[in-house]
Formats: sequence, structure tokens, C-alpha cells
Amino acid sequence: MIAQDCMRRGGAKAALLAWILCISPMTVDAQAQQAPEGQAPYRGDTWELCFSDTVHADFSIGACTAIIDSGTETPENTAAAHFNRANAFAERRLFDRALLDYDQALRLLPDDPDFLANRGHVLLELKRVEEAIADYDRALAAKPGIVAALDGRCYARAILGRLDAAVRDCEQALTLAPDDPLIHESRGFVALKARDWRRAIADYDAALARDPGNASALWGRGLARDRLGDRAAARRDFAAARKRRADIDQVMQARGVGR
Repeated sequence: MIAQDCMRRGGAKAALLAWILCISPMTVDAQAQQAPEGQAPYRGDTWELCFSDTVHADFSIGACTAIIDSGTETPENTAAAHFNRANAFAERRLFDRALLDYDQALRLLPDDPDFLANRGHVLLELKRVEEAIADYDRALAAKPGIVAALDGRCYARAILGRLDAAVRDCEQALTLAPDDPLIHESRGFVALKARDWRRAIADYDAALARDPGNASALWGRGLARDRLGDRAAARRDFAAARKRRADIDQVMQARGVGR
């Protein structure tokens, strides 16, 4: 999935629910960084901090806020600053505040597929699953084949038990990004919901081979191993998942799977 482990300001995907949700940071028009005549221009590091995916989220939040509050930017650049601040809030797991910024970004650029996909991830974290699916649908209508939206919709549909549609989304996403560990995690979740324990383990193994710290994949593999009677391996996976994310049991139970 995206949001929970991969919600980042940059990266291959974004889930957030890291999963993450993880759209690369929106950039700005370099010429638009020049302040109007008579006003002091922004220092370069303000822009760099807002659009960076390597600094602490709090620095990005502060820098993006300065850009937004200046009132001097184009709608496109203001939308970009809202988007990146939303991603930083999501990284801090401040999902309500992230949602406000995604909403504002989409008021300025209503059909941007990256904005829609990331808002979908946050809505999924907020357990507003049907709304998340609606955003993924809009993102895919605007940009068919956007991997983050396909992956997010796969996970969301699986939460609701729409497993055939979910697996179609995951399969399509994997044709576009066959090595993406978060898509394998999502397809593993579909198999988990279908009680196809061996298929779930295979996908979780593939996800963890590339992303060993993925708490959802560790927990899901633990459940599948437990159901197959491999209790010792299941305990190891559950312990590793909880070390990575303390509330992982509650998260997975909210998604319709539990011990």
C-alpha cells in the first residue's frame, strides 16, 4: 500500500497509506521565484526546503508556509507549496492538516493527478475509503496508468472486500512497476483478505526483499504464517512489525484483518 510506511515528500511512489504515498515533490517555475519589483526575493534555501524530500518535515512545513503566506506567487506555485506542505504533514502523520492542504492545492489545480492520488492516500488513512477511491478514479481519468493511484485503489478496494477489482488494479500497477515493493504489499493484502495464505506470503516476501522495514508487509506475512501453522515465524514477523510501527495491530484490524 502507500500511506502508512511510504508517505514521503519524494520517492518512487507514496504510504502513504508512504503509501506514502509517494509522489515526487512538485517543483516550481524557476522564473516565478523572482519576487515582484520592490520586494525582497526569497532566499534559495526557502524554496529548497519546501520542495526537498531529504530534510525534516518541520523545515519543509515552515518553508512552504512562508511561500504560501507571501501572497506573491502564481496559482501553480502556490498549489505546489500546498501540495508539498501536505506531504510533509502526512509524513508527520498529521493527516487532517495534510487534507486541508491537498484540498487547497486542488482548488487551485482541480485535475492534477498527483494531488488527487496523494489526497486519496490521506483519505485512506482517515478511513474515508469510498472518498479515497473517488480520488483515485479521478486521478486515473486525468492520467491513465498512474501507478500510485492504481496501487492505492487496489488497497482501498481490498479493504471493502472488492477483491476481483482490487487484484485487477494491482496487476495493472505491477505491469507498469514490476519491482515496486508497495504494490506487492498491496497484492499480498488482497490475498490476505481472500485467505489465500501462500499467495499472500509470496507477495509479502517480494515486498520485504526490497523494503525490509515495511510494517504492514511484516504483519500480513505474520498472519499468513500463523494461519498456516508456522507460529514461530509468525511471532517473529509480528514482533518486527510492532517494532516498526507500534499501532500496526490496530491499523490492520481497521482494514478488516486481525488475529
